[in-house]
Amino acid sequence: MAFYTDIDSCINDDTSFFVFRGKNIITRGGDAIGKDDFYSLNAVGALEKPFFEDTYNYCAAIVNSEWQLSADFAEINLREYFARHDEKAILLSSRAKGIAQWRYSTRFCSFCSSLLEDDKTLSALFCPQCKKQIFPRIEPATITLVTRGNEILLARHATRIQNLWACLSGFVEIGETAEQCVSREIAEEVGIKVKNITYRASQSWVFPDQLMLAFTAEYDSGEIKAQDGEIAEAKWFTRDNLPEIPPKGSVAYNLIMNLS
Repeated sequence: MAFYTDIDSCINDDTSFFVFRGKNIITRGGDAIGKDDFYSLNAVGALEKPFFEDTYNYCAAIVNSEWQLSADFAEINLREYFARHDEKAILLSSRAKGIAQWRYSTRFCSFCSSLLEDDKTLSALFCPQCKKQIFPRIEPATITLVTRGNEILLARHATRIQNLWACLSGFVEIGETAEQCVSREIAEEVGIKVKNITYRASQSWVFPDQLMLAFTAEYDSGEIKAQDGEIAEAKWFTRDNLPEIPPKGSVAYNLIMNLS
């Protein structure tokens, strides 16, 4: 499993191609671009650090910030792309996005500041000076659906998409388990205690580099008190009377719709 920049010698008939800008993916006809588009964009200098990863059989790159999108392409939010595609396509595009962004933004060794190179045998970067291997960073986070009988607790975030109601989530801190993170985040964000914390599923969430660990938990005690600056509002809902929720393709949607 390694990265290759000699794309011509690596690709085959089943290779997938992905190009990203920020949180968006470049598409043609609603799907990821094909080989000819990838090559033509690379030929005119539109792509930054294009590469091939052998194990997953894809090519990916970040779009040069100066490139102007032509009418042949569409630029859509990656969340929208997830909602339109199956689990296999979500997995592959997530991998491609995370690695492409990481290779683009991780250029120098954090130990000695030398320019990094692609490792010859692993999907990693390598420092030729101090011989350090640098692997992609993953940040574990929990996302939890709290239930109370037939009701579920959803919240609007104070700084994100403010008309969207979602599950409670937060990053796992050093020294705590995922279950401890669930209890702490819920207490901090809405002021209640939960019990019977149960793992349900996981999802790679490349905004920018999270591994979402999905749980359900039962309400135990306390009154809702939204955390200032973090949660705009939190309420109990039933599944037959839901507000606007995250789209299909997200583990949050699966939790809310009882699919995970």
